[in-house]
Amino acid sequence: MDRSGSHSRNKYYLVPHNVSAVFTGRDNVFQELLQNCISSQNLTIQLRYVLYGLGGSGKTQVSLKFAQDYRESFWGIFCIDCSTIQTIKQGFSQISQICQIEDDLQSIRNWLSNNTEQWLLIFDNADDPSINLFNYFLVGLRGTILITTRNPECRVHQTVGSYELAGMGTEDAIDLLLKSIEATDLSPSTLREKARTITKTLGNLSLAIVQAGAIIRQNLCPIEDYYGMYQCRRRELLSRAPTQASSDYKYTVYTTWEVSVNMIESMSSEVAIHALELLRLFSFLHFDSISEEIFQKAWVNKIEQARWVLKTAVLLADSISWENSISGYDFRRSLSSHIATCLQAMTLETLFTSDIGAEGCCNVANRFARVLEESGQWQGAMQLEEKVYEARKRTLGEEHPSTLLSMGNLARSYSDLGRGQDAVQLAEKVYEARKRTLGEEHPNTLSILEFYNIALYKLHEE
Repeated sequence: MDRSGSHSRNKYYLVPHNVSAVFTGRDNVFQELLQNCISSQNLTIQLRYVLYGLGGSGKTQVSLKFAQDYRESFWGIFCIDCSTIQTIKQGFSQISQICQIEDDLQSIRNWLSNNTEQWLLIFDNADDPSINLFNYFLVGLRGTILITTRNPECRVHQTVGSYELAGMGTEDAIDLLLKSIEATDLSPSTLREKARTITKTLGNLSLAIVQAGAIIRQNLCPIEDYYGMYQCRRRELLSRAPTQASSDYKYTVYTTWEVSVNMIESMSSEVAIHALELLRLFSFLHFDSISEEIFQKAWVNKIEQARWVLKTAVLLADSISWENSISGYDFRRSLSSHIATCLQAMTLETLFTSDIGAEGCCNVANRFARVLEESGQWQGAMQLEEKVYEARKRTLGEEHPSTLLSMGNLARSYSDLGRGQDAVQLAEKVYEARKRTLGEEHPNTLSILEFYNIALYKLHEE
């Protein structure tokens, strides 16, 4: 049904997100909103209507659906998250940006109050009783303000009515669940009976129903098994609840959430792992307007930061020389704190997957390792040497001179850390490889042989 006006008049439409594609029912409340929230032009009061009810009952969705369906009845529609004073101020600031007016709370209120066009201001999530909404109302008789809240005391602000949004009607709740789960192999009558059992158990709460539908739609749990799984999780949650809990409403929504998380945890796919990571991140963010832009900007900034850390690492590596003098040693020692800071800012995996090439990465890591070793930071040196050895073995082969050099350096790091057996085994491999490729009398062969004999002697002495 086309609920809009006869001609286009909407210029501004500022809402946080679209209405759910599976939105269902609520015809009674829409009739109330239609009768009370659209001005007849000759009014002596500002139209203020309050939608109140339990969390998860669909108040925000109803307000956004009303705004969407009757968009052309208003010149401007603006939605403000009223969960905190900060989000209220942010909401008014967004109005100033979209309307290109001064970013000042009082100026914005005055501008809207004096506007002769019809506007709708949605005060969403006005749940905090410590926030006096009256301070943010627009003065005068113009416009419509629609308030959504869990706090029934907010009814004091209404001028044209209020409506308590409780659980959905039985048939609407069933329809919502069936829309949410999409197709199944069950017959329509069987499917509807299964849905009836679930929605009744969920108290016909729209949020809980949509969460249940998502689990069923993703094939994480068939509709036949959902009721039993839900009851099992609910009993577990209620067993931890206070004995004198005043209401178990919150356990209805929370249980559907628990079921969802548990089903995702039971999966071993990379997608499931990422989904859980996102959910944990979301738990520390404000519940509304979690935008993709946050993650996009974070990724871009992370790439930019990694690029500069890598440039710093290359700069430090290029400054290192192996001059055997007191000044050369002192300079290398002065770099150890810079190198440690640089390595803290990036993982070794980041270094070895950078765009400076495998040998470039090995060169940086090898130089860093030598400086750390000279400074007595043998554990850090060993970790770098292990990465260099693995990278060169993978790209150059086990008996390449550079790989053998890395193996020798790693053997020395093992020896410094008291890992004598590992040092001896690795040194022996290097010696045998150099003896085959360079000959017994080559200086590099003799050098590793000397180290091998010393390491072997130390091992027998332990």
